[in-house]
Amino acid sequence: IKMPLGDEETCEMHDLMHDLAQMVGDECRLVDSPSEYVNENIRHVGIVNNSEAVLRSASLSNTPWHLRSYVQFRGRGRLPKSDFDGNISSLRRLRVLFLKDKRYESLPESVGELIHLRYLKVCVDADYLPEGITKLRYLQILDLEGSSKLRELPREFYRLTSLKHLRLGAEGLASVNTSLIDMPPRFGELTSLQ
Repeated sequence: IKMPLGDEETCEMHDLMHDLAQMVGDECRLVDSPSEYVNENIRHVGIVNNSEAVLRSASLSNTPWHLRSYVQFRGRGRLPKSDFDGNISSLRRLRVLFLKDKRYESLPESVGELIHLRYLKVCVDADYLPEGITKLRYLQILDLEGSSKLRELPREFYRLTSLKHLRLGAEGLASVNTSLIDMPPRFGELTSLQ
């Protein structure tokens, strides 16, 4: 950073670093209006506007197959499982799925097809999670905050061997406040859990 005569800060960057920064920057997009959506170069999408037009244009059904991160910062309301169902199989390269403030009736069984998923933040109104979630062997963070109706975890939950963080309970509460009846068998085998 150079400070010239005035108070303006300037930054000098090597040409190769500039090219690298542009290349990486072209893979990311914050969507604030329907016209800003995703082309074939975009790998990481953040939805920052919860208007109906933006949510419709940036829905999971319109996302390209090569997407790595889908982050929705806002969005209220309860969505049907079908909003998820038909689209998951086309997002197999997804590593981050963050759906803040969205409520889904339930997760589809096909969530297990997201084999590269590392981070899942979702709120469901269901009593249980689908068994398909146990196929996510690389999943490290499972955030189910706000899924207060959840009564049981899948029987083969122990298969999530990479799971480091499991967040359950109602939003904003420091303690676990959930209606879980019991932990699944072999839960103690999750040795990476912190």
